[in-house]
Amino acid sequence: MLFRNRNLKAGTAIVALASFTWMSSGGNVWAESRAARRDPAFALRQLADNPRLALSREEKNYLRRFASRMETRSQPDSVAAAVPSRPVHPVLGKAAEMHALAAELDRLPGPVEAERIAEQLKRVHRGVLQGFEEVRSRLLAAGLPPLVLARHDAAQRRYLDEIEAVFQDLDAAARAKDPRDARKSAAAAAERLRKSTSERPNEEGELDPSRLPFRRAQPVRRQPGMGKSLDTLHAGSIVGAVASLTPPTPADLAATEDAQITPEIRALAASLGNQPVRIYDWVRNNIEFYPTYGSVQGSQMTLDAKRGNAFDTASLLIALLRAAGVPARYVTGTVEVPVEAAKDWVGGAATPNVAQQILGQGGIPNVALINGGVVSHLRIDHVWVEAFVDNIPSRGAVQREGDTWVPMDASFKLHQFTPRSTVFADNPISSVMDPAGVADVDEALGMITNVHPEVLEQRMETWVQGTDQGITAGGVERTRDGLLGKKTILPQTNAVLPASLPYQVLVRGSAVSVLPAGVRHTVTLNGFASQFDRSLGHPSFSVKLSLPALNSQRLGIEFDPATQADADTLAAARNGGASSLPVYLVDVVPVVRLDGQTLGAGGPVQMGGSFFVDVLFQGPDGPTTIPYQIVAGDEIVAGITGNGVTKEIVQKRFEANPVNNAPEYLHQVQLHYWMETDYLGEIAASGAGVHQLRLPSVGFFSSPLTVSYLFGAPRSGIYQSRIMDVKHSLMGAAGQDPAQVVNFMKQAGFQGSYLEGAVFDQLETIGDATPTNRGISAIHLISAAMAQGIPIYRVTSANAAVVLPRLQLSSAVENDISRAVSQGKTVLTAERNVDFGNWIGVGYIIHDESTGAGAYLISGGLNGGGLIECIWELVPIFVEVLLFILLLILIILLIAAILAALAGTAPAWAPAAAAIVLFLLLLQGVSPTSPAPTTA
Repeated sequence: MLFRNRNLKAGTAIVALASFTWMSSGGNVWAESRAARRDPAFALRQLADNPRLALSREEKNYLRRFASRMETRSQPDSVAAAVPSRPVHPVLGKAAEMHALAAELDRLPGPVEAERIAEQLKRVHRGVLQGFEEVRSRLLAAGLPPLVLARHDAAQRRYLDEIEAVFQDLDAAARAKDPRDARKSAAAAAERLRKSTSERPNEEGELDPSRLPFRRAQPVRRQPGMGKSLDTLHAGSIVGAVASLTPPTPADLAATEDAQITPEIRALAASLGNQPVRIYDWVRNNIEFYPTYGSVQGSQMTLDAKRGNAFDTASLLIALLRAAGVPARYVTGTVEVPVEAAKDWVGGAATPNVAQQILGQGGIPNVALINGGVVSHLRIDHVWVEAFVDNIPSRGAVQREGDTWVPMDASFKLHQFTPRSTVFADNPISSVMDPAGVADVDEALGMITNVHPEVLEQRMETWVQGTDQGITAGGVERTRDGLLGKKTILPQTNAVLPASLPYQVLVRGSAVSVLPAGVRHTVTLNGFASQFDRSLGHPSFSVKLSLPALNSQRLGIEFDPATQADADTLAAARNGGASSLPVYLVDVVPVVRLDGQTLGAGGPVQMGGSFFVDVLFQGPDGPTTIPYQIVAGDEIVAGITGNGVTKEIVQKRFEANPVNNAPEYLHQVQLHYWMETDYLGEIAASGAGVHQLRLPSVGFFSSPLTVSYLFGAPRSGIYQSRIMDVKHSLMGAAGQDPAQVVNFMKQAGFQGSYLEGAVFDQLETIGDATPTNRGISAIHLISAAMAQGIPIYRVTSANAAVVLPRLQLSSAVENDISRAVSQGKTVLTAERNVDFGNWIGVGYIIHDESTGAGAYLISGGLNGGGLIECIWELVPIFVEVLLFILLLILIILLIAAILAALAGTAPAWAPAAAAIVLFLLLLQGVSPTSPAPTTA
């Protein structure tokens, strides 16, 4: 099987070794890769000892420990085969057995089978009763109050009433003379038994194919000067209006929600002599412009990320000025920018239309102005800064005593662009990705079978050699920038502050010390105890937080025991050797915390029951609601990103916060996920001539409580997995060629799906026992299906009538597929479920071919993936998070490219080029997670 541990690690070692040896050994790489297949641990040790790699001591030790784990945990196939592949929890298994008996009753052919099923059910029933008795004994031994014992006895009585009704129906089926009466009684028994399950509840409703989770932003509809963000404008303001002579107030020196004055910001201001000119120059020359609208990051995160939009750049400049004792404030207005400067400013747009796409998808209102039949200017809504500086005589060079409000804009800057090389265009990857010969493809059915990896390997060898020759012959620098080009800010060093703003101001609004709420992005978590409460709009809790205040802090939802008796009941189970938590005895309260500090809490709910959370994003363009259904008892971190997460932000969090609890582990997983998703997307976008923007997005990252439900009532629970459910991944994507933009969106979706499982793999604790399975995601499961010889279908409206009857999947999955196809979407799916170690199910991908939007789903409705453990715990699971070196990421793009080609999408060289760029970076000793270029 493709993704069993040894083969996956061997494949990783092969790709990694190939990446490090390709440039120096040319055609010998494939001999080296075959050696790596034979001994992957030795290959990883070679990497650790390679003097050409500028690896830190920690990274080298990581490789050596990983190699040791591979050797110590490897075992002969005969031994592995003797180990049960899918252990069943003794308590959760009872519910699963009842559920399986319900399925048998649905196929009941006669009375004899009813008697047999009744006997099987009696065995399960005896086990359930024994479990109840064990729990009661533990409660008595722990001296718990009568209230807890009363809950236990009431739950047992409810169970006995239900099971007695089932036995009566089975007895009636066995005694029935008429087969129709037998089937009716059997159906009644099955209906009750079917409510016993360990599957997570899913009451949210059906998938909406018209609003897929991974999608491209729509351009803002507001015209410049017409939005809520400019509600403080003076009507009739004139061009070139003189700055107000109003003296500064204490508010112009105060810290705000957006302009946070942190110790780091104070230190930076001091290092710049607390002088306005030097502060302005530093922000202008060091903070990359990100073309989105509204306050998203705030000053500190903008400093950490070294990038920000106009609002965030203004917040950083204001924070630095105020830290230096210089009053400063915001000004919003409408400006006109020469089109050539605008194209440069937004990242090197090829045309005015592309520049408008970038601005519009980022939420910046804009219109093009035509002069002589061509676009001459772009009119946009914008924000800049006014500072009260010592203007006469020094014009900000030396701050003694302020006398004038002087406008300045550190977000506006021009660049020098180095074009990407033509090496990959000259030697396109399409010859490698051509499905012909790699697999058997039935065009009529959209079916892929019989994948031949050796053919792909031979093609790749030829392509690699040709690319290497092209790089050498063309004198191309063997770095990411050399291959994909780069963008560099053209620096300015001013002796005094600029005399004016670098564009024409049409309308100037009132200067404000604090940004109005209408231009600040926020997130609200609304929790509901039931769907009924949700429909009525009666939340159990409601917590609102601005994205600048959130920064990179941990926003989590935890379920605390409602009373001391509830806490003692859980403690009795954990300390008394219980194999599961008696969730039917415990009430919990949902609590929202920010880095451990409580922001809000709801009322008591039963542990193990359904709970509902709406994530509400609010920005200048209105609200967006993302619904989630969870289980009371889940340990959840809301992975929220505004304009993306950089390596520097992840590194800072890692160094400041040790992973010693489940919430922090999940938080650092989500930071890694967003950072890696956007990093790989930026590389693919650069290669495809597309501009990418990350916009406010969310996923829930959790240690879920797996619950056994007996007749629909929660009975027991354990923690045995880590999952992510990314329901809202919003991106901007702009380019000259609409087809390339759509292909890029698909490619980015493939990459994000792979990371939904791979990020957990990357963050496993070194030294722990290797789990028998790996992370799962839609991409993992489709790849595994190929390796297991399961046919893969690309289902469309044209072939649905023939393909849908061939599928052997759950009714829920088949309904999703049928609904999506009926609305004109395409679906990539395996014919039947995949055996993936401790998990059986299917991965399926829904695409909108016109936009590239997608849903990357696995059985159970999860829009994501995770890691399913075979170890059962009574506390939320976490592991130590490691410094990342991204070894496993090296195979992502190539796998995604193969799937894209086999699925019928247009061939593109960007995915393989991106993978090779990562290889080259590692070869040159450069971190693969350094900021990526965005040059088109």
